Amino acid sequence: MRKGSLSLSINAIVVLILAVAMLGLGLGFTKSMFSKISESIKIPAPNNPATEQDPIGLSVSSAEFSKTGNAQLDFNFYNDGTYPGPTGTNAEKFIAGIVCYDSGNTAIDLIGNSGGALNVITSAQDVPIASSVTFSILFPKDMMKPAGLLKPGSYVCKVGVCAQMGANAPAGCGRAGSGGTAFSKSKQMTIKVS
Repeated sequence: MRKGSLSLSINAIVVLILAVAMLGLGLGFTKSMFSKISESIKIPAPNNPATEQDPIGLSVSSAEFSKTGNAQLDFNFYNDGTYPGPTGTNAEKFIAGIVCYDSGNTAIDLIGNSGGALNVITSAQDVPIASSVTFSILFPKDMMKPAGLLKPGSYVCKVGVCAQMGANAPAGCGRAGSGGTAFSKSKQMTIKVS
């Protein structure tokens, strides 16, 4: 056997080993990036702000969440100055919430309280009259996993805001009739948990 052919064989083996190693690294990187994407789903607020004619701005009318990851729903709200606030003024502080219903139109307990159907709410935000802000509602993955509160299926949900009347946030924003406060403004959407 000639020395040149032996050298060519060794070079071919080295190139093959390097190619397999690079392929493995590439596949590992791709897998890790896709697992990060599937862990968290974010539904962004629409590009255009909410308006007086459309005070709740959602980018989608339906969304699908994975039960294995966190989810975030962003939406815009426009304060047209018609919401009653404390001591006869117009409200400029609001909280946002979401209430979901099962196929029997029964409100679902989204936060694990045995006292009745409760919703997920945000912290209060200042919304000056004639302006729009973005609210974010977070759905932790614990809420949607198999033992969680949102089982796989489709739910009709109301996304909305409640005006803050004083120093304290309104109790149970969106839970009128359950010891809470009705939404000042709301919009319906469908959420599917898979």
